[in-house]
Amino acid sequence: MRKINKMDTRELIKKIQPFIEACKSQGYEFSHVYLMENMEGFPRAGYHLYFKADWIRPENDCDGLIDNLIDIYIQTITDLEVKRKIHYFTVIDESQRTHCREYPLVYDGEKQTI
Repeated sequence: MRKINKMDTRELIKKIQPFIEACKSQGYEFSHVYLMENMEGFPRAGYHLYFKADWIRPENDCDGLIDNLIDIYIQTITDLEVKRKIHYFTVIDESQRTHCREYPLVYDGEKQTI
């Protein structure tokens, strides 16, 4: 497995709590939010951030949801190390199936982009 310049995962989870709370306050309540280390073959070492949304249905707009989550993330996460560690967002449904595409998040030194 590739070596990641690891921030303790528990510490990373604590640092994204303002983002999770902001999502909840804007109507995006998730039954689980968890991190998984990027697998071999991904362009760089880091993490996927998964959101389990029991309320998500096939007719829900994926692009709009991911765009809103990214906007909230950019507004609430100011720690540059956190921004450099989380590379993908994935929304899964209550059956653990991927509902929304994974978007690569790239921190270019000034802003988070997709």
